[in-house]
Amino acid sequence: MPVPKLQARIQAGPLVMGALLKHENRLSVLNCRYYKYALSTAGSILVQRASSFGGETIKSKEELSFHCGFRRFAGKPVFSDQSLKSDQHLFQRFLPQSGWSVATVYGPVTFQPASLLLFKPNGQLVASGTLKNVKPDRVMLKRVIITGTPVKVKKRKAVIRYMFYSPEDIRWFEPVELATKHGLTGHIKESLGTHGDFKAVFN
Repeated sequence: MPVPKLQARIQAGPLVMGALLKHENRLSVLNCRYYKYALSTAGSILVQRASSFGGETIKSKEELSFHCGFRRFAGKPVFSDQSLKSDQHLFQRFLPQSGWSVATVYGPVTFQPASLLLFKPNGQLVASGTLKNVKPDRVMLKRVIITGTPVKVKKRKAVIRYMFYSPEDIRWFEPVELATKHGLTGHIKESLGTHGDFKAVFN
């Protein structure tokens, strides 16, 4: 930086400078533990847990600002639950109103321990937490409901169409339990033809 510019910047106000450790200039996938916050002003700014906070919801993949020490970057985090029993975690469409969750975002590598604040673009504090790890291979599962149409029903057996479109898909989902909107449960018995029809047996 040229000396005249540096002198002008120092005269304008305090200048804070920091140094990066090795690899902190690279980008990776950050996993951060967060819980939602609400801001209230009563003489001074109070930060409270949002267990009873009915404010606006924060969607997954919504653009937010991450503050980690003197580093600030924008990202679109994906929220997931914090499963301690498995390495597969359930995707969450919204940041939970209470309790801990994990936000996964693409950002600069940061070493632990690191405190993090999560802000909306308008400057409102959304959540606070810590850096969990820098791990690109975190598995997040998204729950999807697949529906089909019964085309032939006889007692406990039924032929289902439009749920799958190949016998390979039927074989893959064969161990999964079926459920109807009226509460019946069943399982796939066999594949019919080559277009994804199958026979199912219900209780």
